[in-house]
This record gives sequence, C-alpha cells and structure tokens, in this order.
Amino acid sequence: AEVITGCKAAGTFAVTYDDGPSILTSGLLDYLDEVKVKATFFINGNNRKNGDTGNPMLTIYELADVVRRAYNSGHQICSHTWAHTDLITVSEQEVVYEMTRLNYAFSKVLGKVPTCMRPPYGDTDGPSRKILYKMGYTVVNWNVDPVDWNPVNSIDEMYQEYVDQTGSTSPQVGKFISLNHDVWNTTADFRPESYPRTIPLAKRSIDYLLGRGWRVVNLAECLQSQPFYREPNPSDSKCGTKACV
Repeated sequence: AEVITGCKAAGTFAVTYDDGPSILTSGLLDYLDEVKVKATFFINGNNRKNGDTGNPMLTIYELADVVRRAYNSGHQICSHTWAHTDLITVSEQEVVYEMTRLNYAFSKVLGKVPTCMRPPYGDTDGPSRKILYKMGYTVVNWNVDPVDWNPVNSIDEMYQEYVDQTGSTSPQVGKFISLNHDVWNTTADFRPESYPRTIPLAKRSIDYLLGRGWRVVNLAECLQSQPFYREPNPSDSKCGTKACV
C-alpha cells in the first residue's frame, strides 16, 4: 500500500481540513452547505498545538455536535491522531495508542470509526505505515498546499498558492487533494464579527474552484471508494492518558 496524495477520479478536487474540530468549524459547515460542497475533515481528539491560533482549544468530545453535523451532512470524517503527534518520533505502541484513543472517541461520538487517516505533518516511515495499514487505514496526504498553517502568510498569498498550484491544470482531468486547516481564522473564520468584511481562504478557494468548473468532492468520491467508515469493534478500547485498556 502507498500513501495517497491525489484523487483517482479525473476532474475531482478534494478540499480537506486538518487539526479540528474548532470553534470555527460550524461556520465553515454553514458555508459548505450554502455552496453544496462536500469536504473532508482530518480530526484530532485533543490538539494542544491549536493554542497558536488564538482560539480556545477544545476536544472532540466538547465539539461532538459539530463532528456529528459534518458526518451527517455527507462530509468525510477521517483520523488525524489523538494529539497531533508526529508518528515518526514515537514508538510503535504510541502509534497504536494515538489511533486507538481517537477511534474510541469516534465510536462514542459517531457510532462509526473512520478508516481514512492523515499523519500529522504528512510524516510516516516504514514502521508507522506498517502499523497503520495493519489497523486498516487508507493513508492520505495531499498534492496542493496553500501553506495556510503559517500565520505569516496573508489570505491573498494563500489564495495565490491555489491559483499557482492548480490554475494550469484542466478541471476536466486534474486530480487534486488540498491541505487546509479549519483552526486558523485566515482559513475558516465565518463569524459575523469578521465575515464578510474579511473573506477567509475556505470561501475564496472553493468559490475559485467552482468558478473554474471543478467537481469539489469528499475524499471517498475523489478516491472512487465507499465512504471510509467501519463499525466500532473491541479494538477501539478506552484509553487513559498513557495506554489503552
């Protein structure tokens, strides 16, 4: 098995959002509903690195309604580890722990467990991939990166990355997966105090893609697959702060 970086279906564009859920996600879902676009969310259980964004850090349990809403709306939910841990820096046991702790949360929040995942930072190596494949995951990175995770970049610069990286490809044949983050205000702030005065990257990029004639789809459609979920099973065990029961 290999790490997937692009769609399989010609003319599809999967817009993906990492590191949530966050307090911005529900506003992003409102916008996606409005334009009738299905996206993909690579979700963490408890991402303490989101402190950089200036927004409160909330867990998957605290934002369970938002995760359920995204799932029920037809967006693909995928795993991004419990704590946004770089999987090439930890032991094999810790890789299993990071995935299992989040699987348990998904089993409680959704009653389903995603079988798609993205490793934080896009980082995997032979040993971590072996574990992920054994656990049944499809591992998905990206081939379009607007660098929206770097707060130094303006929305104009991020938007220009979309244009530069995809603009010369025909929307009839291209096969793109873009990396975005629904935790940064520049990407996903649809709150009335900033929007529509400031148009976030999510709207600018998707409006641009739709205007060019792309089919903007969720990951399952982009990979010509059934939705990436399975039923919970006994391996999705409850985990403490260090290990799973």
